[in-house]
Amino acid sequence: MKTPANRTLLLCALSLYGCAQIGEPIDTYSDDELRSAFVSWGIQGLSSTSDDSEELVELGRILFFDRELSGPRNISCGDCHSPVAGTGDGLPLGFGAGAIGIGPERRGAIDILTPRNTTPLYNLGHDEVRSMFWDARITPDDARGTFFAPAPELMAYDDQDPERAYRPEIIATLDGVLAAQALFPLVTPPEMQGFPGQSELGDTIGDAGATWDLIVERLLGEPGIDEYRRLFAEAFPETHPEDFNIGHVGVAIAAFQRTSFSATDTPLDRFLRDGEDHALSAEAKEGAIIFLGRGRCAECHNGPHLSDFDFHSVAVPQFGIGAFGRGDDTGVNAFRSLTGQPTPGNEDYAFRTPPLRNVALTGPYFHNGAFQTLEDVIRHHNDIEDSLRNYSVEQVPELFWGAYADVRSQNEARLAAAPSWLRRGLRLTDHEIEVLEVFLREALTDPNSVDQTHLIPSEVPSGLPVEQPN
Repeated sequence: MKTPANRTLLLCALSLYGCAQIGEPIDTYSDDELRSAFVSWGIQGLSSTSDDSEELVELGRILFFDRELSGPRNISCGDCHSPVAGTGDGLPLGFGAGAIGIGPERRGAIDILTPRNTTPLYNLGHDEVRSMFWDARITPDDARGTFFAPAPELMAYDDQDPERAYRPEIIATLDGVLAAQALFPLVTPPEMQGFPGQSELGDTIGDAGATWDLIVERLLGEPGIDEYRRLFAEAFPETHPEDFNIGHVGVAIAAFQRTSFSATDTPLDRFLRDGEDHALSAEAKEGAIIFLGRGRCAECHNGPHLSDFDFHSVAVPQFGIGAFGRGDDTGVNAFRSLTGQPTPGNEDYAFRTPPLRNVALTGPYFHNGAFQTLEDVIRHHNDIEDSLRNYSVEQVPELFWGAYADVRSQNEARLAAAPSWLRRGLRLTDHEIEVLEVFLREALTDPNSVDQTHLIPSEVPSGLPVEQPN
């Protein structure tokens, strides 16, 4: 990311590279200088972007928590992306179809764990967020007005074959990449689709269009569900009943996420957007200085969302089966050939930089949940070689110990893929690590996100059970 020419002066003024002693009283740095340093990295306060109708958001909320969308009718979006666990499940890897419970208490069959950590949902509706999932397997294809996605239904080709599964009516309905993303857990067997023999949806594995059509038939066909007919009509008053498709489901779920999981009232937002000098504590400000300078966090965690949405290798230990069940998760490259996205270079073991608002609510961390706490994450970055070679599986719940793979050749490849400056180590002191953790925990947490149990409905139109917090 290019930054203003005066960034070096700002860094020096803030003691970011040792112009003064880290740990000096924070009042030796002005708040305006700190703001300028954030701005030099493109970091700014966010504002809510949702203007969705109440009817559309309500439809999305109900769909989000209704297991009718899953093949075996035993899992909903909200079972894994729970408001009680930072829009995740609080587990290293997710339990999919058939599991019970929500949050860290969720349990299911250990042999059908999802390949990666459940992705948080905060602020995904902003225009700057143009890719979804840890490997950005779903992104807009601006040239064609479609999507790069692991399903031909949403992809157009110059040599379009009429026999292909391409579904232009779905693409015409979708209003962005967040809505497109909502469709893919529905066609992923260990997540929501289920397996052959479990349901008519499970019998259509590999044919996303057929699966999506069956879901719409469940909701709005014959016999269908009268309450959903009413809710869809209210949310989409200009759409004829015969014209509803799975795209409308995605649009509604995206509206719910965009509205309900907006995190734009963090202390950092108030400090940057509203000019509230006292929104950040002295420790958080000191941690911010480490974040922007010696910790080198902003080299990847920059821009409005504290993410460059690019791909980086940071030598995270292998946990789980990984993409395609290969047992060695190589990150973004695993899906490049499948979706046809251009590959800018060698990106082995590289994953999308996660946005950081509400990061204290969304552990465990990294694409596979290998680290439980923010301090663990910081210490891993501080010395990735030592952290990788001496990783202790006891950091995660015992139930997941068998998912750890310590393969020397793979670990060496992970280290080789990381940037040289990170392999050399950051050499942060214990005090610097402590205040950096304070910044991540205090400055980036929206208080409105801490308790969102009110979003969970007591019942849904299908009559299927909805997991409730204890």
